[in-house]
Amino acid sequence: MNYSSLFHAPQGINLNAGTVSATPIKVLDKVTAYQNEFESNPAANWLKIWGRLWEAQKKVALALKADPADMFLRPNVTVACNDFILGVQLPAGELVTTNLEYGAINNILKLRCQNDGRELRTIELNTLVTSDEEILNTILKGLTDKSRLLLISHVTTSSGLVMPVKKIAAETRKRGIVLVVDGAHGPGSVDLDLSQFDDVDFYGGNLHKWMMGPKGTGFGWVPKWRQSTVKNITAGWTTFEAISYFDQFGDGSEFVRRMLQAYSFNFASYLALSDLMDFWAELGTNNIRKFQLELRDHTRAQVEAQLDLKPVHSPTASLNALLSTYELPKKLQADENFGILNLFEKTQVSINLPLVNGIKHLRFSPGIWVTKSQIDEAVSRLAPEVK
Repeated sequence: MNYSSLFHAPQGINLNAGTVSATPIKVLDKVTAYQNEFESNPAANWLKIWGRLWEAQKKVALALKADPADMFLRPNVTVACNDFILGVQLPAGELVTTNLEYGAINNILKLRCQNDGRELRTIELNTLVTSDEEILNTILKGLTDKSRLLLISHVTTSSGLVMPVKKIAAETRKRGIVLVVDGAHGPGSVDLDLSQFDDVDFYGGNLHKWMMGPKGTGFGWVPKWRQSTVKNITAGWTTFEAISYFDQFGDGSEFVRRMLQAYSFNFASYLALSDLMDFWAELGTNNIRKFQLELRDHTRAQVEAQLDLKPVHSPTASLNALLSTYELPKKLQADENFGILNLFEKTQVSINLPLVNGIKHLRFSPGIWVTKSQIDEAVSRLAPEVK
């Protein structure tokens, strides 16, 4: 397979879909077209845009096997997690995270703890686990009778570890613990079926990573049984009033109405989500996933052949998503000049350097715009810099 012609030619070799993905040309063209259409009469179009926005949300929900009335669109998962974590009602007690969570989302927990006078505890997970049961048991051992909210990633940003969300959710719901799932790397990299997550209290996802959506597109999802306990942390036109312009959005759902971004913003990226879903349908989700896995496995084979680095992603295939992560040599850990931008300037290869337990790692996340020969070339360029 070779999908590179469907994307703009990148500067250098882009192996960092896990940070921000490239977007297909045809979807980008739609973003521009929607912007130009809106500008033909911005004031009038602002009053008419809400029905089209709802149609786009429904197509996203269909792709994720969700009820669109359980979702709210946001610029990214961080904004969506703010809405839930700061808004959900919680009894007195502690919040719990893991050592593999994304720093920005952890900071939301810290803010909630600061606001409420709560403690934040961390459960230590091993990236090299080999079974769901090992993850589940570690999580459960780390919870106490004071635990009120647990944050986990669906796919961890550092090593691509796939968490057994459904199994963890069944246990947290029994214990009355709110489960927040950071799905930044979920949509587009795993077979996400939100209809199977009814025990999850909240799932937030990005659409501009593995889904390859326009920049600034993400969502939050809350099952119906949890919605009444989520209070708004911001207010706008639809928080209390029923205004006719916004009746075009939400099919009468009270939750959707009060979670709507009922103000002026760039609607074009959200409208183009409809075209993004068409792109996945045209190429075939199974074809895309097959190629994603081929690129992941090819990258790992090249790294093993050319670089002497220790992998920190799980050796169990079912616990792996599309990220491949390796511990860097000690000499590079203390090198302040060894950074993402400096490495790109030297090699013209875009990768990420995440910290795992305070240790710097090299992370590969090739998107479908990359060819296997480009991966070979990229690893060759990186070899003298990371050995």
